[in-house]
Amino acid sequence: MTTPPRRVVLARPAWADLASSKENTYNRTWPPLSSLYIASALRDRGVETRVLDLQATRLDPHQAVAGIGPADLVFLSTADVDRWQCPNVEMEPIDTLGAALRATGATVFLTGTHGAVAPEMMLRRTGARGVIKGEPEEVAVALATGSSAESLPGCVLREGETFHDTGPAVSVDLTRLPRPDYSLVDLDRYRYELLGDRFALFEGSRGCPFPCTFCSRLLQGRPMRRKQPDQLIGEVEQAVRRDGVRSAYFIDLEFHLGGATNLALCDHLARERLPLKWCCQLRAREAKDDLLAAMAAGGCRLVHCGIESGSPERLKVLDKVGSVEDMAAGVRRILSHGMEVLCFFILGFPGETEREIEETVRVALDLNPSYASFHVFTPYPGTEYAVTPGDGPLFVPATHPDALAFEGLDRLRKRAYLRFYLRPRYVLSRLRRREYRSLLRQARIFASQVSA
Repeated sequence: MTTPPRRVVLARPAWADLASSKENTYNRTWPPLSSLYIASALRDRGVETRVLDLQATRLDPHQAVAGIGPADLVFLSTADVDRWQCPNVEMEPIDTLGAALRATGATVFLTGTHGAVAPEMMLRRTGARGVIKGEPEEVAVALATGSSAESLPGCVLREGETFHDTGPAVSVDLTRLPRPDYSLVDLDRYRYELLGDRFALFEGSRGCPFPCTFCSRLLQGRPMRRKQPDQLIGEVEQAVRRDGVRSAYFIDLEFHLGGATNLALCDHLARERLPLKWCCQLRAREAKDDLLAAMAAGGCRLVHCGIESGSPERLKVLDKVGSVEDMAAGVRRILSHGMEVLCFFILGFPGETEREIEETVRVALDLNPSYASFHVFTPYPGTEYAVTPGDGPLFVPATHPDALAFEGLDRLRKRAYLRFYLRPRYVLSRLRRREYRSLLRQARIFASQVSA
């Protein structure tokens, strides 16, 4: 045991651009769920804890750190739950916040994908004392309540230029996680433009057993773990009734794999009629009518589906289970239950041709989901296509060396957005909904993607 810290801070950097020109993804302002688990557990144990989320506050890192006062221990999250699979590749925000924290003299530990992938490089870069390589919640709570880092599995520790690995990370037992306390953050700063404001994240399960070769599971792993139904329902009840959450994303990698936990959630939401608009993600081919009916009755408004490619040959290469036809049928089933669908498409896989990319765009146009999101392929760590992280301004290249040039792919991506969203039929269908405030936010997202 070591002397427990008197004051703990959980910090997250801010990526200023809504859509970066170096990585085609959204930098949405969503709550740092993993940090909230840790902060809630520490508050329950009487440890003074603050959450410093620069993605929400948009404060200058040095001013923000000075404003929270002295801290003994800081956990710097370079990627929270919503970005574990697709961590930001731009490093400047991490560097800046790391420098500000280092200047305070606090002991800093890194959590998130970057440190898990390249611990020694990230420790040198940020000056942190250590890295938590896996899911951070249980290790962080142990560190903050007096356990020595050397005794905890899943850490890499730095002493000068010497590094010590304490062994493989251990998966978190979801049933032992506390309720995330949304009173620790300013909910008015969080929103999802497709759902609404006072936005929260929840999860009923972690893990995904499917074999897709382009998807990183470094932190979550493949084995499925689930919360107890009453546990998840209690989290939602507290957040909605006490903290005023109005919209939420159940961020399980595959909602349909949540089993009895997520079915019980849907039944509870339908029975209690909580004022909550929510969304989730599931595989389109697994969108069965009984689950969809329960989701719709429980207030689900939007479903995320990864279609990825419109080329049957490419889907086979990627080990993406299911055909284009299977996924299209699933999307139609979701729409038939009155929920909207956001489909994700990836352009520029290694070896992919412009003809295959055009197939993907054509599938998006023919499928005509409520929303389409087009992204340039990034070779994320932990995938079959991973590229060794660098120590420059980008963590990994903007696209794979064996793919088409990034500049050309970016032009095709922007053209895909224009072709999908500027169709007269699509524009009129959105205007008929008369949700003008939501339309303005969506227009901002659209503009950021075609101008980045």
